[in-house]
Amino acid sequence: MDALIDFKYGTYLAKGKDSIVYLSEDELSVIKVYDKLINNLRINTLENCLNVIQTYANDTLLAAKIIESNWKNVPKEVRKINYEGKKYDLSIKIIPQGKAQILNNSVVSIGQKYLSCDSLAHYFVDSGHPELMAKLINANEDEIDEGILYSSKLINRNVLPSFSIVFVNIKPILNESEQKLDLIVTDLANNLIRNYLISAKEGYLY
Repeated sequence: MDALIDFKYGTYLAKGKDSIVYLSEDELSVIKVYDKLINNLRINTLENCLNVIQTYANDTLLAAKIIESNWKNVPKEVRKINYEGKKYDLSIKIIPQGKAQILNNSVVSIGQKYLSCDSLAHYFVDSGHPELMAKLINANEDEIDEGILYSSKLINRNVLPSFSIVFVNIKPILNESEQKLDLIVTDLANNLIRNYLISAKEGYLY
């Protein structure tokens, strides 16, 4: 089937709880359109929605700095995974959100780096893949889960909303020659309404 193209934004990629995601024309970045978020009764305006997305983008940058600064101090057993007698370095990296703005009477985020690889959830759900990536991930599910949980705890000590990083928002990148597995987090929040309007402290945004 041909790719669905929205001429305002680009090629359709996916639909999440808060946004619809499109691939930019140059295929280097993504555009997230937050019409679903605006429709929430507690947000209800473009300006309120823009405030949420801008706050989320700033929290993402803070979380990325926290992980980058503290990962080397994480216990070695969390930063290493074993596979067939070899030790692979495990790292968690968070990429910035795009720039939030009002466009076409919608709130959009433009410019987050596009990663074409499958999400971590893809490998856990379908373990029949024969390639090394799938074998390594499935052999180390508990260790990978521990690294993600440890990262969440580091972030949540310093960032107000309690984020729970989910597999569908993580892209694994394997470097066989250096025996490294990088887990790239594309979204900390899997539900912005819950993170910023329900579970956040009273008065944090509204």
